[in-house]
Amino acid sequence: MDDGLNKKKSTAAVWAVAGAVALTLILGFTYLYQIRNYAVYRNPVHGTDMFTYYSFASDIVQGKGFPPDTNFSPLYPFAFLPLIYFLFGINPFAAYAVQVIMGGLCVLLTYLIARKIFGETTALIAAYAHSLYGFFIIFYGALLAEVLINFTFLLALWMFLNALEKQDLRYCILCGLFWGTAILAKPTMAGFIPFLLIPWFLKKGMSLKSAGGIAAMAVCAAAVIAPVTVRNYRITGSFIPVSSGGGTAFIIGNSPQASGSYIYTPFARNVPKEAEGMSAGRMDRYLFGKTIESIEKDPADFLRVIGRKFQFFWGRPEIPNNINYYYHTYNYSRKVRPPVLDFQLLVPWELLVALGITGFMLSLKKWRDALTLQLFALVYPAIIIMLLVMGRFRLPLFPILAIFSAYALQSIVRMAADRRHAAFAGSIAVVAALLFVEYGYARTFLAPAGIYEKESGSILIRDENIHVTGAQFLGSEYEIARKDIVLNYEPGEFKKIVPVLYFKFVNSTGYLKIAVNGRETVKIPAGMGPSGKSFFMNWEIRVPTSSFVRGTNTILMQPCEGAKVYFPYDFSYRYGRSRIFYAWEKYEEKIPGEYVVRLRLEQ
Repeated sequence: MDDGLNKKKSTAAVWAVAGAVALTLILGFTYLYQIRNYAVYRNPVHGTDMFTYYSFASDIVQGKGFPPDTNFSPLYPFAFLPLIYFLFGINPFAAYAVQVIMGGLCVLLTYLIARKIFGETTALIAAYAHSLYGFFIIFYGALLAEVLINFTFLLALWMFLNALEKQDLRYCILCGLFWGTAILAKPTMAGFIPFLLIPWFLKKGMSLKSAGGIAAMAVCAAAVIAPVTVRNYRITGSFIPVSSGGGTAFIIGNSPQASGSYIYTPFARNVPKEAEGMSAGRMDRYLFGKTIESIEKDPADFLRVIGRKFQFFWGRPEIPNNINYYYHTYNYSRKVRPPVLDFQLLVPWELLVALGITGFMLSLKKWRDALTLQLFALVYPAIIIMLLVMGRFRLPLFPILAIFSAYALQSIVRMAADRRHAAFAGSIAVVAALLFVEYGYARTFLAPAGIYEKESGSILIRDENIHVTGAQFLGSEYEIARKDIVLNYEPGEFKKIVPVLYFKFVNSTGYLKIAVNGRETVKIPAGMGPSGKSFFMNWEIRVPTSSFVRGTNTILMQPCEGAKVYFPYDFSYRYGRSRIFYAWEKYEEKIPGEYVVRLRLEQ
């Protein structure tokens, strides 16, 4: 009787996880079908990593040889993509199709990892959460390594958990091979490897056999990486285990006044010029050294940058690089944007973070089983935060967050069923508090006047984070953008108060009229401002200091005489100080974020 019941449960579980994998494939291939006619997906934009990978792989397949480049993680552009092109022809959609299949395998691996640690229910919830995470879906249709990175990482992690559980050298060998492959896909994974020793020796003890298993893993991982290391030495004459470029990432992410993401500061632009002519390995060491010198001179600035990167990593917005997720979703009309991406609303990052952290805390009671995942959830973000943060760099963590989120949901439901009211209320309170922070309400509560950043000789006031997550289109003079900014000083204390606006014109006719506190201040002709296919650019306007008041200042931006303008916004914080006014209806509404409009106070 019990055997029959267990068999039915097992069959149901198989069908359930098969459904999660099938859902992934359906969403992935539907997405590819929806983007099939967009030229950008067949011919990557020049200057992006996607174009570089496309060019490298095409040259390799056409017999032009491997490019003498050590700056890129080698697995995707030098092995995976050329193999796809060799088998199916030089067609990005062939790679996209394989990436969708790998996405399905990622779901399966997430399920297997979660089941081994937390059981069947948690595993199934995690698998479906993985299937419905929209930010991962867009990378099925991109010539970027993110799907391959997650696949190799999850495979290596799964094999490590098996090696941890079983007394079999074969698992250690496979584990080493897969971790070596994962490091070739993303070299920062190497930073997590030493931490695997903690669960290993806790589980197996400090025996000779245990040490032999670790040695087997290390040798096999080194065997996978060694050919790349030898190649790099032949090209540069330097010891570069996998790829160079770590020094560049470090200086961009940690130089004085760094944003924390992929935005160059003057320091990050000028120092590499001093290293021109150096080998790649020596340049990396030089950039690391110069950045550390700058940190020693101003540790307070470094701590501010680290705090900003911590916020970027765990915060709600997906910081764009190569692909802007919000450009693919919010800024496309319903007729144009791929509808599959609407599924991001089901499992947004902020929910994964809130539930994931709660699940992490709840899992501490069974830390011996969950230690490997717990360590990764702590170590991997620290590695990325020490370098620089971009949305796609968070992706290796998302399956782990999905597992912890699933465990949190299962635990909370069980608390309610068992009538453990205090534990239930406490868990709900933690989730609610984390969502309060994730949705930007904490910042508005703690700093109601906005963010005041002291720079050399000036103060910058802003209500948004640095990165654009959406854009408001104004196509007629009857649509007026309004931005309120709070000034906590007397205007007379400053030599100049400079409004800094971010926008771009769509056409070349008309002008943009700017008014500060009801006074018409300046007209920007469409031919002068940023326009066309350019990025959003900042535009400083000259305004008499007397135009400003202590307290709330209102800046109105109105396209006139046929001008059409995009105003970027960011939804990191919820100040509610950005609106659009429809003059013909005399109706005003808040936008889902804050316009990128700032005040610079010059002392």
